[in-house]
Amino acid sequence: CSLVKRVPQSEKLLTKNEIFVNDELNKEDRINNLVVQQPNTKFLNYQFGLTLYNLAKPNPDSSYQAWLNKKPNRIKNLNRFLSAKQVNRLGKSFFVSGLSNFMKETGEAPVLIDEKKAERSKERLSGFYYNNGFIRNKVTMSIDSVGDRKGKIVYKVVTGKPYFIDTIFKFIETPVVDSLYSLEEKNSFIRKGDQYNYTNFDIERKRITQYLRNNGVYHFQESNVK
Repeated sequence: CSLVKRVPQSEKLLTKNEIFVNDELNKEDRINNLVVQQPNTKFLNYQFGLTLYNLAKPNPDSSYQAWLNKKPNRIKNLNRFLSAKQVNRLGKSFFVSGLSNFMKETGEAPVLIDEKKAERSKERLSGFYYNNGFIRNKVTMSIDSVGDRKGKIVYKVVTGKPYFIDTIFKFIETPVVDSLYSLEEKNSFIRKGDQYNYTNFDIERKRITQYLRNNGVYHFQESNVK
């Protein structure tokens, strides 16, 4: 059964995603999982789910009706043994349409390349590297044909040089909060000379908020830390 059996002529089945970071193919799960569209799953390197979906009849009910009406006396002959209601229900039985419906529900519909989703993936990759200190990264994306109605998406990331924390200073309007913060400043997750990492800033906001609440500033909000 052809893998592209249910793929329209104007579309492409997504066979793989490739992510190159500074010209090297990256196979890390944390990076590849940023991509919105993933190819059909494989079992022992075989796309069993897609094959099962392709084996199902697209419109089993219509096929049954076409079979009923193919010969003039077919319905009449069936009515000798079955009522009109039973003849109709036969078309919805497991062996007529149920098997195809089961295969479609159990299998996987072909993953068709969606350019808008690929653009979203490009933005997510750029955002990931930005949040890890590569502020001026550049990400490009291309869709390459790999056969009849098949294609792969290639993402190329140029990280650029990382940014580091050069200067840290504080501005705290409330003296009590300033005093409390000074006692715990040495435990900050943000330190001079470290590579910029958004996660550290987020953790630091949470740390400060929890610390101040535990020390009597009960209504302090995380949004107060900028």
